[in-house]
Amino acid sequence: LPVTLKQALDLKSSDLGERTLNNYKTQIEAWEEHAKAVTLSSLTPSSLNSFIRWLASPVAKGGRGMGKDSANNYGLKIRSLIKIHNQHCKLDNQRIPFPGIDLLQHSEKEKRQKVLKDRERAASDETCMAMQRKMIELYPDLELLIPLYRLSGLRNTEAPFLKWKHIYKERSGTWVIDLLWSKTADGIRLIPMNKKLQLILLSRRSDPESFVLPERIHGVKNIKDWIGDRIRNVAKHLELKGAANAHSYRHAFGGDLSYHCTEEVKQKLMGHKGNLTSHYTSEKIKSLAEAVEHVGADINFSFD
Repeated sequence: LPVTLKQALDLKSSDLGERTLNNYKTQIEAWEEHAKAVTLSSLTPSSLNSFIRWLASPVAKGGRGMGKDSANNYGLKIRSLIKIHNQHCKLDNQRIPFPGIDLLQHSEKEKRQKVLKDRERAASDETCMAMQRKMIELYPDLELLIPLYRLSGLRNTEAPFLKWKHIYKERSGTWVIDLLWSKTADGIRLIPMNKKLQLILLSRRSDPESFVLPERIHGVKNIKDWIGDRIRNVAKHLELKGAANAHSYRHAFGGDLSYHCTEEVKQKLMGHKGNLTSHYTSEKIKSLAEAVEHVGADINFSFD
């Protein structure tokens, strides 16, 4: 069984992408610098709390000067190595207690600044409509790309793999996008479709096994880069100054939700970590559907 953080990471490394693996290594190095320890047993509530507060402390005071969200993430990632260790334990007495963490909280002022920062990252309604019109002009078969990102909040790693069979009327009578096939647990969710998205997608339904976006996307080496290149090219033609990348439409989706629903509902719709929903009641579907009706209210996509 692993004794050190690096040994625990080795148990999981074959399942991780290069970027995620490198992030873990950076987080372990930070832990070793602060805690002066390398073992899993060094992960206690007190040491983890001290770690994230050190990360968030100003550089001038000997800290790392990180944002609270980033510092919290470092602590949670380091702690997750205990879970990896425990999954490989055959005896109960080999397991390491899972320590609690008092995560750093945002003040009201910081929350407001975060909302404003997120707004800067979001594509404006004018940008969304301009991008969709130019997308049809340059890449006609990608006509659904921007509306799908903007009105459903799908990640740019989710939208390309959406098939028509994943869009159906749930037993409560609500049309939903079912992400049961998501590669990450937190990504598994139901997204109710508002009336605007229903008008766009339902009239274009095709073979249940076919993809909503063009099949040719799946013949390229890197789907994410392929889509990103086309979005950047469209933005270049429009000479846009504001946010217009693939993720900016998801930011805009989240921004609309922020004004019209609770943070819990927003996170469930966006598939944020820690908000996994395994069972959807009719009441829950209804609350989610009410929230998405406010998404893209002032946007009118054209398909001429």
